[in-house]
Amino acid sequence: MSRSLENVLARGRGSTTRAAPGKGYGTWAIYSIIGPDDETFAQGLPEDEWIIDNVAWLTDLFFENGIPLETVNYRYFYHAVNKQDWRCTRCM
Repeated sequence: MSRSLENVLARGRGSTTRAAPGKGYGTWAIYSIIGPDDETFAQGLPEDEWIIDNVAWLTDLFFENGIPLETVNYRYFYHAVNKQDWRCTRCM
């Protein structure tokens, strides 16, 4: 069975976990002030994987707030969260 974003959104299944306080939302980015272009410091899930893993609570959130359950809205949400998502930038 395929885990493509479109198939998962059509079924509306995924994890029910949300961000833990102080832990961020787990979106992909490079979190380093030392090497902002060094993928060694990358953490989180890329867009499609993140949406697939979070589709259950996102679908509930969208439905409860009258947001159309369309792929473009899931992608927009990811990018909005990604801009505000963070990790500690301490040396590893």
